[in-house]
Amino acid sequence: ILEGVQLSFGDCVLDCDRRELVVAGTPVHLERRAFDVLVYMVHNRDRAVSKAELLDEIWGDRFVSEATLAGNIRQIRAAVGDDGRTQAVIGTVHGHGYRFVAAAVEVSKRESSPMPKRGNLPLSMGVLVGRDEAMSELVDAVRAHRLVSVVGPGGVGKTRLALETAQRLVATAPDGIWLVPLDTAADGEEVERLALSILEIETQQGRPLAEAILTGLRGQRCLLVLDNCEHLLDPVSGLVGGILRSCPEVHILATSREPLEVEGEWVQPLGSLPVTAQGGDAVALFEERARQAGRPLDPAEDREAVVAICELVEGLPLALELAAARVRSLTPQEIRGRLEAGFGVLAGSRRRGPERH
Repeated sequence: ILEGVQLSFGDCVLDCDRRELVVAGTPVHLERRAFDVLVYMVHNRDRAVSKAELLDEIWGDRFVSEATLAGNIRQIRAAVGDDGRTQAVIGTVHGHGYRFVAAAVEVSKRESSPMPKRGNLPLSMGVLVGRDEAMSELVDAVRAHRLVSVVGPGGVGKTRLALETAQRLVATAPDGIWLVPLDTAADGEEVERLALSILEIETQQGRPLAEAILTGLRGQRCLLVLDNCEHLLDPVSGLVGGILRSCPEVHILATSREPLEVEGEWVQPLGSLPVTAQGGDAVALFEERARQAGRPLDPAEDREAVVAICELVEGLPLALELAAARVRSLTPQEIRGRLEAGFGVLAGSRRRGPERH
């Protein structure tokens, strides 16, 4: 399907041979099944495709619910900047399925030119469970305000929400989206040196580092993601204030356990995922991560234990993901029992991948 061509729609380029989706010059990650769904819909963009057809073509004989398909559609929409309300790329055909509605042009690879990559934003980690409303609000906030801070306790998912939100804003930042992780910085000078290095700004010996940053950013239309600011509030706030005053086209998205207290800051609080007796977003996250770990849960047998686990970890996404990783070796009932007994069941549950949440 679509071999030997790239397909362009809006600011997106889909390369089926390389299994790559590029949005505004930046590669965006899609999980394998979501990518397959997108390719199939693009290939059949002259008609509506039923849910049954997509399930059959993408998953074959494997039993998969329509909810899983809907999750993949949400992931595709998030990747291409389609919020699901405008449905500018994938339209919902009620009672039937979906249709690819964006104007698309096939371009021979020999005729296409490479798209420059600006920024250092990491690839999307896939569907962000339970945060659709928060992400939509955050996208609107970053577009409307030059400084937005996602504020909440550790483990609540500030970093992940900020990164996934930034993926949806690539089209608004022609000079790139730049992630500056501050968790290892010890003082204000390290913050400035880290920013200079990541932003690829050169400076002369003896010149103040902050001055070099402001000079390098002046005239740029970019988004800075300053992650984990809480232990360096004073130096970070000083630098941010200088950027806001001197670089009118730069927007900043920060994550912190406390607000930066800079003039013009828009604070976006982030709390734990809700837990209810019937489930809720916390349970949905646990069950999704259990499926990814290769151990799908049975709602009839496991739901009570899963709800209890979610309550015991107070709906914190990081704790839920660590607990769900344990289903490879423990049942939900055993995980619940160890948590109730105060055992360190969450320690060392994940060998690799992003540690910040």
